Amino acid sequence: MRLLTIISGVLLVATGVFGIANQGVSFLAIAFIIGIVMIFAGTIQASGYIYGRYSNREEIVTDSDKPIDIQKSYIQTQNNSHGWIMIDGLVTFVLGLLVLSNQLKAEIAIISVFGMWMLNAGIRRLVISSYINQNKKPVNFYWTLGTGVLNTVAGIYAFYNANIFQLPLATLLGGFFVLQGISSLELGIHMPHRNKTNKLFNNIEGRIQRTLIEFNLLREEDLMEYANVHAIALDENATKEEILQSIKSAIDKKKKK
Repeated sequence: MRLLTIISGVLLVATGVFGIANQGVSFLAIAFIIGIVMIFAGTIQASGYIYGRYSNREEIVTDSDKPIDIQKSYIQTQNNSHGWIMIDGLVTFVLGLLVLSNQLKAEIAIISVFGMWMLNAGIRRLVISSYINQNKKPVNFYWTLGTGVLNTVAGIYAFYNANIFQLPLATLLGGFFVLQGISSLELGIHMPHRNKTNKLFNNIEGRIQRTLIEFNLLREEDLMEYANVHAIALDENATKEEILQSIKSAIDKKKKK
């Protein structure tokens, strides 16, 4: 998913550079390219929401170093962030369909629609930045905040282009796509990922944690039988809590090996 997100960012930037380099080209001449790239980028961003939610569900049973309530709070925050990303992706996808179906013809309408696209994307990124821990992820936070501010300013400028610099339509849209591409690149680069080996060990730790919880629900006789089968040394007068502690110690030793 990270690679696809980065690829979508590169395509957006390339489309923007193409637009800036071809100022005299009409919008209809590049509409097909713009529509295809937007649909691809929107699909990838929306898919990132599903990927993010799946990763978060996995974290709650693999990150055994944190209390469950803290993990749930963290995951809820991450889900909120991914929800905003999904909205951004859906808006981009729908706008790409409008472009491909030739629903945008008048220049003023094109500028206004794409200006709203940039403005909405900027506001969403500003909201997403509020979910990022500034102390733990300062680079991610400032890049998200910075791209959010730039997109918002660009979206507002679109409505005043005729009164300020009067940039050609292709140049204006090119700038929009470059900014959106940079935002996608930032999203892909900072997208959470796990090393497969670490993921395997975390899954093992999660299963061990669940096993210990299940042990706690067993009868003392069953625990004694388990300890005997696995050659776990126990005191004859050991209580259930002491038996559980001995079993936990034995499992921890196996885990370290």
